[in-house]
Amino acid sequence: MLTLTQIKFEFKSNTPILLSNMGNINKISGDALRKSLSRMAKTSAIRRFQKGICDIPEKTIFGQSPLNPADVIRRKYLSATKNQYGLLTGLALLNKWGLTSPVAKPIEISTNNQSNRKRQVCIGDQEVSYDPKY
Repeated sequence: MLTLTQIKFEFKSNTPILLSNMGNINKISGDALRKSLSRMAKTSAIRRFQKGICDIPEKTIFGQSPLNPADVIRRKYLSATKNQYGLLTGLALLNKWGLTSPVAKPIEISTNNQSNRKRQVCIGDQEVSYDPKY
């Protein structure tokens, strides 16, 4: 069984925890992992952001701090701790470099971390269009 102390040992508070990254903890099956995460979410030990994404909420004087969708996008599609498997493209890249002022509504990403077809998904309130041709 997965415990909260094991999760806190691997992940910091208020950082995205992807279900796909948690398979190495304690070497438990996927069903047992999902069941223990569901129990922790019911007791508010962890917070679900979206399907397959959760975090350990950080308590501040204003209440629980929300999880930043940009952190989720970076962790899921661009890079983990030391491994980079994706990059920004299109207007999002030009905006990051300061070459254009409009912010792209769907952020365009090329990544090796996803399936073999182009998709458009919504992470929080931000649209992400990824293409696995990186």
